[in-house]
Amino acid sequence: IFLVAATLFALARGSDAFLLLRAQGLGVALMLFPLLYGVSNIVFALLSTPAGMLSDTIGHRNTFMIGMALFAATYIAFSFVGSISVLWVLFAAYGCYQALTDGVGRAIVADLVGEDARATAFGVYNACTGFALIPASVIFGFLWQWLGPAAPFQYGAALAILALVIFGVLRLKNGGLRKKITNNQRILNI
Repeated sequence: IFLVAATLFALARGSDAFLLLRAQGLGVALMLFPLLYGVSNIVFALLSTPAGMLSDTIGHRNTFMIGMALFAATYIAFSFVGSISVLWVLFAAYGCYQALTDGVGRAIVADLVGEDARATAFGVYNACTGFALIPASVIFGFLWQWLGPAAPFQYGAALAILALVIFGVLRLKNGGLRKKITNNQRILNI
């Protein structure tokens, strides 16, 4: 279930080059691209440990879902952004989303499988999410070319929200199932 939601979520992300193309369309000078992209990476690096601590406190899945929601909000904002100063904030928010999902996604995989299958599970997770980025970028390119620069970000936000809903609904169902199993085990133990 998590793999399906994570793969769908990966389909929502185009290449980060589209973020830079969006910046170029707003008039950001080419020489500022490394700094702009650097903001995202610095925020990601600075917030990765606090995001991991948050994940340990409120749960890996809850943290991942917060990251998915932040991604969707950031992509929606990228579709409407008209100010270069706001663009810098959006690149920082993008780094924050990465901190909330990157390591946390791997922690969820580790939670879901036993030690004997963990390396295989990481491989399958990375393969599915990695391969999903290829069609995602192709779709982004088509949408950008035919509908304009806002369309791919709106598509990505919509798909991320769908992945979030699927993950949330299935998580609730599984949580209820675990509760039911635990209650049945208690009855059997009595």
